Order: sequence, then structure tokens, then C-alpha cells
Amino acid sequence: MAIPLAPIATIALRYGVMMGAAYVVARKLPRAPRNQKNEDALDTVDEGVHLSKSNDQANATGRFRRIYRVSKRGAGVAVDTAFLARIKFKRVHPL
Repeated sequence: MAIPLAPIATIALRYGVMMGAAYVVARKLPRAPRNQKNEDALDTVDEGVHLSKSNDQANATGRFRRIYRVSKRGAGVAVDTAFLARIKFKRVHPL
């Protein structure tokens, strides 16, 4: 029995176009130097999401660290994501 290639080809073409677009965007991004103070601040963030607020601002921090493996003893990928966020509210008087 023959395998219908049309559905497979359309899926492969769709993913190929998305990967090509991602490659072009990644090549266009400018290289920026790392700011060591920011890197150190992100390294001190505790795991989990933490929210706090005061009268004029709200803060959020979060960290997600996991290791994903294909098999129990196989190689894997370590993912370490951290973020800091601040939203400030300030009343502006009319002119």
C-alpha cells in the first residue's frame, strides 16, 4: 500500500517555513553584551513565583529550574528561567 505524501509534505513544508523564519529572525537580532549585575540579580531569585505590592508599585519575581531527559540515564537539557518585574503606579495631575 502506498503512503500518501501530500499530507506529510504539507506538514513538513509548514514546519520548514516556521524554522526558516525563526532562523532569519535570530540572525537579525543584534548581539548585546551581558550585564553582570543583572545576571547576579537573576541568580539570587528563589524558585517559584513571588508577588508583593506597596502603595505605589507591585513587584514579581520568579524562577523555574528543571532538567528534562529523554530516558532515565540519557542526556538531557537543563532549563533555568528567571524573571524580575516591577510595575509602578503614579498619579499624574492635570495640566
